[in-house]
Amino acid sequence: MIKRPVMLDELIRHITSDYVVLEGFRGASLPKILCATDEERVKDELQSTVFCISGLVSEHLSNYKGVPVINALLNAPDLVDLVERKSLEL
Repeated sequence: MIKRPVMLDELIRHITSDYVVLEGFRGASLPKILCATDEERVKDELQSTVFCISGLVSEHLSNYKGVPVINALLNAPDLVDLVERKSLEL
C-alpha cells in the first residue's frame, strides 16, 4: 500500500490487470463513461473523452449527440464490448 499522494501514471505502473476502471479523474485525458441521472447533467458534463453514457439517464435515452447511452444493469455485455473497443493499452 502506498501511503502518500501519487500521480495517476505512477499508480497505474503498479497495477497488473487487463483493465483498470477509475472513478473521478475528470481532468485526465482518458476514455470516459459518463454516469448521469438526467439529460441536464449529461449536457453539463459531456467532454470529448466520453465514449459512453450510463446511469439513470439510460432509462430515457439511447443516444446523446452521437454518444451511445447504455443501461449497465440491462445491457452489461454491450457496455463491456464498448469498453474493450475504446480502452487504452497500459
